[in-house]
Amino acid sequence: MSVDRNYYVIAGYDLTKFRMKNYEDWKWTDEGEQMTCYQRKGYIQLFDDPMNSSHLYLGYILANGDEYGFETAKINLDEVSRQEPYVCNKLKQLIDNNVICDVFNSKDLKYEVIMFEECT
Repeated sequence: MSVDRNYYVIAGYDLTKFRMKNYEDWKWTDEGEQMTCYQRKGYIQLFDDPMNSSHLYLGYILANGDEYGFETAKINLDEVSRQEPYVCNKLKQLIDNNVICDVFNSKDLKYEVIMFEECT
């Protein structure tokens, strides 16, 4: 069995603790697929670790690559800040759809740059 490694740098939120039971069914809807199947630079996407569901991230993709290539990326910090309202708006939509708990009063919710590997 072959495992593909994908690498991402996103500006967004770690929502791992806030996933609701409805998430598993929702991710197979048209809306869910729109939020999980376009994992390329410039998109706001959800990442849910397909191997073992150990994380759930939402963010604007600043850079991405795989085990065969990861282009050098220069990330403008103004771009990171400019994307925050758009990522926040997507988070509000997820809360409205009962996919994510209402996290806005949580001290654990932080907009940050997250770099990670996903294996599929």
